[in-house]
Amino acid sequence: MSLSIFNDKTHPPSKVETMEVLGKCYGTWIDLVQYFRDRVSPVTEIWKNYGESSGWTLLLRHKDRTILYLFPNKRYFTVLFVYGEKAINAAKEAELPDAVWQLITHAKPYKGERSFQVEVKGEKEIELIKTLIKIKLLHSL
Repeated sequence: MSLSIFNDKTHPPSKVETMEVLGKCYGTWIDLVQYFRDRVSPVTEIWKNYGESSGWTLLLRHKDRTILYLFPNKRYFTVLFVYGEKAINAAKEAELPDAVWQLITHAKPYKGERSFQVEVKGEKEIELIKTLIKIKLLHSL
């Protein structure tokens, strides 16, 4: 199963398709994208298909760097973060929930970075995601 529910390589998901799939979680998706836009400029949103294992993902980019990867799914979405050493060290100090810290520390290192995913099923995960975004932005731009 891919990270995204959208696997048709011939076209990226439309706004309507994304709304229908995410359901009530669509508002959380939009709030998260707006939160990012309020902190970073310029922001480019690009839908990209990474193949069968990932499907379509929404990339939130600042200039030429992808900062966030959002994977829509049925009634939830996944946010993928890529942290370098500075961000990992900051995360260590941020008093993150143990489960999230375990995701970071157990992620396989690749070129000095670690990628990890957090599922968002509603508003309760948003404060955590905002904290993770702040760490990413402070230590990568």
